[in-house]
Amino acid sequence: MEAIQEFFVNIFNDNVWLAILLFAMLPITEARIAIPFGLSASFWGAKTLTPIQAFLCGSIGSFIPSLIIIPLLVPILKYLKKTRLFSPLAEKLERLANKKSQKISETKNSAKRYILLSLFVAVPLPLTGVWTGSLIASILNMSVPYSLIAILVGNLIAGGIITIISVLFDGKSDIFMLILLGIIFAYVLFLVVKSLIKYIKNKQTQKWTM
Repeated sequence: MEAIQEFFVNIFNDNVWLAILLFAMLPITEARIAIPFGLSASFWGAKTLTPIQAFLCGSIGSFIPSLIIIPLLVPILKYLKKTRLFSPLAEKLERLANKKSQKISETKNSAKRYILLSLFVAVPLPLTGVWTGSLIASILNMSVPYSLIAILVGNLIAGGIITIISVLFDGKSDIFMLILLGIIFAYVLFLVVKSLIKYIKNKQTQKWTM
């Protein structure tokens, strides 16, 4: 822990806000991890951000990727699908978006679709944040301006929830951060195991049909 702390302090020095801004831009972690990280007094000491500062840095940082993902993702995926190396990744991202966007895609009311998108992003759980919301908006070819507004609102709600819970931990937001990281790790591990089981079953099926 001390080595990690020294690493961050050496890189960012007094610019804790920049560390949180950049950390929030990462997929999976986003604002839900960046905000309690910025409020961790045991990590940053006297440089710890205030709740408002952590909320703003986390929310702004996590929103920035949507400005790139929504307008550019589909063209990039189309290009990647033409390549042998990245085609499986592109197809997997499309399947993820289609799976997560089922309720949104089935809704015919245009306004309701953006409300559902906003609510999806607002839930501070793994794979429900800005990155996945932007992926859904791009795959479903939703309006870029309206999608950005919906994602911004949802992201602010999620950031607000995380900030309030972090403050309730009364100076021990790093514990809350570790809990969230544990949930994320467990969920990712579950997805990996699920994919491996599915892969093994498919291989066995192919073996028996040959």
